[in-house]
Amino acid sequence: MDDQKLRQEVEFQLKNIQGWLTLGEAEALAKLAQDKHVMEVGSYMGRSAVAMAPGAKSIICIDHFHPKGQGQGYNSGSPSVKPDFEKNVAPWRDKIDVYEMQSQQALLLDWKRVGLLFIDGNHDFESVCNDIGLSKWVVPGGYIAFHDSGQGDVKRAIQEKLLPQGVWQRQRKLEAGTLAVFKRYEAPEPRGDEFGKICIAIPYERFVYGEFTDDILALASSGLREGDAGLRLRGLPTHRARNVLVRAFLRTCKQMEEEGKEPFGALCFIDSDQRFEPDTLERLRSNVGNDGYDIVQAWYCTKYWPPLAIMMRKSHEDPADFEGIEGWSWSWMHSGRDWEWGELVECDGIGGGFTLIRRQVLEGLINSEAGLEKTCFFAYRNDSSEDLFFCKHVREKGFRIAVDTRVTIGHIRHAYTGQAQYKQWREGVESGFYDEKGKRIEQDNGGK
Repeated sequence: MDDQKLRQEVEFQLKNIQGWLTLGEAEALAKLAQDKHVMEVGSYMGRSAVAMAPGAKSIICIDHFHPKGQGQGYNSGSPSVKPDFEKNVAPWRDKIDVYEMQSQQALLLDWKRVGLLFIDGNHDFESVCNDIGLSKWVVPGGYIAFHDSGQGDVKRAIQEKLLPQGVWQRQRKLEAGTLAVFKRYEAPEPRGDEFGKICIAIPYERFVYGEFTDDILALASSGLREGDAGLRLRGLPTHRARNVLVRAFLRTCKQMEEEGKEPFGALCFIDSDQRFEPDTLERLRSNVGNDGYDIVQAWYCTKYWPPLAIMMRKSHEDPADFEGIEGWSWSWMHSGRDWEWGELVECDGIGGGFTLIRRQVLEGLINSEAGLEKTCFFAYRNDSSEDLFFCKHVREKGFRIAVDTRVTIGHIRHAYTGQAQYKQWREGVESGFYDEKGKRIEQDNGGK
């Protein structure tokens, strides 16, 4: 069914049903529910259930049906809306199972596995956390959707209860209105590591901070696995150093294969102006979902003001906010708009501060005519950095790139910049103290 026809059907079905679900949100839910078993928490008069029912295989509706205020909360003395619900869902009643209870009671029961969990119950923090407890019944590859996701307690519950599970990825293209949609990673837990042995590559700058030396020694002492090794190079500009290190890495892998040894599975660039923990590499290589990508970067930000998160997407939408290269334009991705903390975020452009790259990616970029020694993997040009040059060609080859915001590192200049400084800037943007370029906005003091 095309989008226009679906929109018309949803509008027709919902025209006489009360509720706060917008038509756009209802249409998004209808698409998500297609050919899935669904569980919803918070049914009220059936507006969301009716939107999902035509395409769903089945729906479990959990609600106490005694709303308090604007349909949220529980009031034993309020009239039940269940008769209205039953009337509205009647055409699809054969595929709907109704459980008249509160969600904390539902947590105590065993349920069948579902492909979609829709949460629109009471919006206080504790209740939303209870509802999230039902997410264990969502199959790998299934979805969880939240209504009113921008409300403070709902947003906080997502950040503190859902995302730390490490198995959910935001699906912004499937959202509408106040819906927030997350997909459970396809592979079952626990996920095995697929990066293999890792070779660390360090392009040393002319000046190396003592903090970096401390961190790299701690990594070497307790953060590596058996078979991991390292390369380092000093005295060349970063883009040239990266090329030399990549070529040395690939030659070493070829030599290992010729000697009958297992070659490295990935190269990990670590720049000498970074701060990180001894377990940063271990978390980056083994966090759930990371093995589904070809390149994974730890989250970090620029060391200049404003501290932009080094994660970009290919974009032609905002010519005032991009860096260009060979016909591509790049826009910065901001928290709250493009991603949330705790997510594994797919990107088009990243940096090389602490970045894990599969060997197959580098081999796939070798120019067949030029050969390994003359292939340019990284090039610094007036229109972009060497890292964006690399990312453009990686994406054109179909390889996937992600930033793991569960793994954060810092950037050293004269002062350390990291997650705290980034959050301070973004809070200033939301409060109207800074613009997107980091410039202080003059405040209106009422003429005083």
